[in-house]
Amino acid sequence: MSVHASLSYWLETAGDDLTPRPGIDGATDTDVAILGAGLTGLWTAFYLKRRDPSRRIVVVEREIAGFGASGRNGAWCAPDLNISMARLAKLHGIDAAKRTQQATYDAVDEVGRACAETGIDAGFHKGGELILARGPQGIPALESSLREYEAFGFGDRYRLLDPPQLSERIRVAGAIRALASEDAAVIHPGRLVRGLARRVEQDGTRIAGGRGAPSRLGSPIRASYDRHGPTHEKLKAFLREWFPVLRDVRFTHEWGGPLGMPRDWHPTMSFDEASGIATSRGYIGHGVSATNLGGRVLADLITGTRSPLTQLPLVGHRSRDWEVEPFRWLGVRYSQWAIERLDEKAARSGQPPSGRSLAERLASH
Repeated sequence: MSVHASLSYWLETAGDDLTPRPGIDGATDTDVAILGAGLTGLWTAFYLKRRDPSRRIVVVEREIAGFGASGRNGAWCAPDLNISMARLAKLHGIDAAKRTQQATYDAVDEVGRACAETGIDAGFHKGGELILARGPQGIPALESSLREYEAFGFGDRYRLLDPPQLSERIRVAGAIRALASEDAAVIHPGRLVRGLARRVEQDGTRIAGGRGAPSRLGSPIRASYDRHGPTHEKLKAFLREWFPVLRDVRFTHEWGGPLGMPRDWHPTMSFDEASGIATSRGYIGHGVSATNLGGRVLADLITGTRSPLTQLPLVGHRSRDWEVEPFRWLGVRYSQWAIERLDEKAARSGQPPSGRSLAERLASH
């Protein structure tokens, strides 16, 4: 097995040659240079070529297409962002929050449409999603989420399931209620990112320049951090607890990687005309759909196209900086530890967290 195939199940089963593309030898001329052959960069190249097939585009990737989060994620293509609609409305207004939320639904459908158009066999299946309450302590959060969707005009997309309705779909130990939506899909991320890379190359883009785990002090990126044994064992324990029938199952793959998280949980898409630098980042777990949205936004911004997408409040947003070390590390590690304790206490007592603890305030979004 190649070193890249061993990064995740998705890359191992992508059905593609994972040999890195040849590097750039010397100077090269291009209209657009994209750093990183992840989904954001590849979607940007895809839509820019749709606008103007003659545009010269080079994607510079140190490893292979899909080496990072695009080839190691959880395989869901879902709407929503980690920042809540209520928070977006407070920052940018109710209309802006509604338009942003609608754009996340549209992004899911656009991923499916683009795969069908290009023949990318990414296993896109729009089967919906369930957010579960395993015990009475989880019900208030489901009801609160539904109220928020209703308040912003999206309530018809969701419904609360009672135990019999839930058991018709899935049987999870201890689950008593669920918030159901039909707007999410699953995909094979390895086949999506590798298929998209092949497609943009066929369109004339060149891919080439060089070669839940705990927070780390200074946020270094090292291969040794991609597999954190205690975290993986905890996730395996969750699966066995949720699905007792799988208690003796053998796990064949485990993987991880760095997580990019803005201080305010707010994604950003921007283009600075003076420097010619564009960026899209800060998806925090919703990258499969948000990268597609980001790629379309950047294509509009780079080509100077004014569109509904360029009017989203995600465009031009600037998140405030994280605290300096070691305070950032201390704050994140404390929040991880404290929230886990709160979850354990809620499971024991059947009562939801109060929402007033320091950890909950630090992690609110």
